[in-house]
Amino acid sequence: MTKTARQLQEEGLLYDVFEQELTDIKDRTYGLVSELSRVSHFDTEYVMSLVRKIVAKIGQDSYIVPPFRCDYGDHVFIGNNTYINYNCCFLDSAKVTIGDYVYMGPNCNIFTPCHPIHYELRKEKVTEYALPVTVGSHSWIGGDVVITPGVTIGENCVIGAGSVVTKDIPDNSIAVGNPCKVIRQVNDKDREYINSLILDDETKDSKYKQKNGYVYSAKDEAIFNIVKDTVHYVEILNKLSNSEIQRRRDFLRTFVAKLDEGAMINSPFYMEFANHLEMGVNSFINYDCIMLNNAMVKLGDNVLVGPKVSFYTAIHPIDAKQREQWLVYAKPITVEDNVWIGGSATILGGVTIGKNAIVGAGAVVTKDVEPNTIVVGNPARVLRKITVEDSKKYQEELAKQKDVNKSEFDYCKPHTCDFNHELGKQNSQRI
Repeated sequence: MTKTARQLQEEGLLYDVFEQELTDIKDRTYGLVSELSRVSHFDTEYVMSLVRKIVAKIGQDSYIVPPFRCDYGDHVFIGNNTYINYNCCFLDSAKVTIGDYVYMGPNCNIFTPCHPIHYELRKEKVTEYALPVTVGSHSWIGGDVVITPGVTIGENCVIGAGSVVTKDIPDNSIAVGNPCKVIRQVNDKDREYINSLILDDETKDSKYKQKNGYVYSAKDEAIFNIVKDTVHYVEILNKLSNSEIQRRRDFLRTFVAKLDEGAMINSPFYMEFANHLEMGVNSFINYDCIMLNNAMVKLGDNVLVGPKVSFYTAIHPIDAKQREQWLVYAKPITVEDNVWIGGSATILGGVTIGKNAIVGAGAVVTKDVEPNTIVVGNPARVLRKITVEDSKKYQEELAKQKDVNKSEFDYCKPHTCDFNHELGKQNSQRI
């Protein structure tokens, strides 16, 4: 008996992606996912009513922040008290299992499908096979993490932002990088560090603690209301066309801390604390930027931020029990003048990027970047310094361009004169 594509998929065998049964399931899911993407983050009842129609299981007190994307939905199983942040994507051709008390940052991707390595198996039909992914309970998956097919992440793990997880991660591990590697085990010192950031002063509220780098509750009402208001303003901004430049600037100035002349943000854009963003003269943020700016993000003059760049100032505790109390602290990010940040880079809290620096596409910046430096990789490392030779090359190219423009001008002048002379002759003949 011939097996259907769905049966082949369930057994981890090669199947045709566009077989009709699979297409019908995906069409239904895509419709619901598209509807979810248009719902406000804080319309929680409507969000969850759609999520329950999309995924196979989502446990008590769990939440998914829209937009969220998946292919089938009926392969996604989510435990209790789990929080999946903005713009995550699960390609769930095989089963995706996420445990209890899992915290997943923005822009995370879980991929279960695998395409054949040899092109002959791909060119006639879009074929694939799929391997399940499991994320154990009490784990924290940082923003922009990619989890590849067949991976199991153990319980009580921490996966650093921007990591690409290609192999299983044992329980109680802290793992980072591309490819993701275990750097150490969770230990008692992690709990002690957070205890050292607790301010035992009842006169200081959560806003004071947030501003000054102390631990505070992310569920504090005042903090929650700031996030709610900011997300509302950003949703309005995202409805304005990117071509409405002046209108967008005028609106941004009503709710961000500082927006200097010529500064601009393209939509879609996501931010949680409007009062924690400053942008200098002619600074530009491109599409799909995410700012978890619990602490201040300062961009200097002439800063260029590529598409899909993430700024993460918020830091959760390593210790799972502290994390599950919704404790958080934050460190500011400073980007000085004339910096270029390539697309899909990730910038972590506490980092300063010096003047004239360049951050390569896809880099994960975990430490300060010195001025006039090019950094690349995950974690970002110095590739080289920007030198006098770079300046000389720029001046040479500038001179060449001026010569080209001058020669084009000189070339056009006589031809223009000839044209005018001929036109004059024709007119005189007509007269």
